[in-house]
Amino acid sequence: QFRRFYQFNETGVDFTWPVFWANYLGDYSVYAPQIFLFLFFICVSVGALFYRRRIARITVFLGILQYQSFVISVTGQEHDFYIPLFVSFLLIFLPSIWDRGTQDAEERKKFLLIFFACQAYIAMIYTMSGIYKVVSSLVQYTSGEPSYFSLDAAALLVSYWLQHFYRVSVLGDFIVEHQIFSWFVLMAVLYLLFFSLWAVFFPSLHKLWRFGLVLFHLS
Repeated sequence: QFRRFYQFNETGVDFTWPVFWANYLGDYSVYAPQIFLFLFFICVSVGALFYRRRIARITVFLGILQYQSFVISVTGQEHDFYIPLFVSFLLIFLPSIWDRGTQDAEERKKFLLIFFACQAYIAMIYTMSGIYKVVSSLVQYTSGEPSYFSLDAAALLVSYWLQHFYRVSVLGDFIVEHQIFSWFVLMAVLYLLFFSLWAVFFPSLHKLWRFGLVLFHLS
């Protein structure tokens, strides 16, 4: 994003409304990436150190909003920070019960409800991704096109992205050569995504789903 900023900065970057003040940096606009990174670091550090204070959690939300808005101003579209942005917004509403010796049942319920909302939101994003993949695959399958349900789906995906990014993968050749095995792995990932929101309502599945999602991203 920073390289793209320096490319676009020659013709001017039109900053979105949350960061409208950056339009007035003038000659200092060349330092915009460093300024936004510094603000981001300060805001999340304040939140990490003083998380018990609502004002600190508001600061985290504003810091992420500023950084995300800067990235969108440069790239036009970027979704990497949507999840932490909305989760940090939800955490603002945590009741301030840390400093009290006892809490009533209603406060504890509100506290847990916020965390449940955070989990449900994150899981909803994964489920939306899974639904999109299933629906689009059904359309492709009925049209006779390759889809996620094709036995060579994982091999085609890996081949496409390796060529797209001009990179070498440690497991790339293995996935292409063992299409049946990689297809089962792909179906497991699709199942994991599709039912993420469903798993939120079953606490016994939380650890399994968290491990699966982390493994999915690492792989």
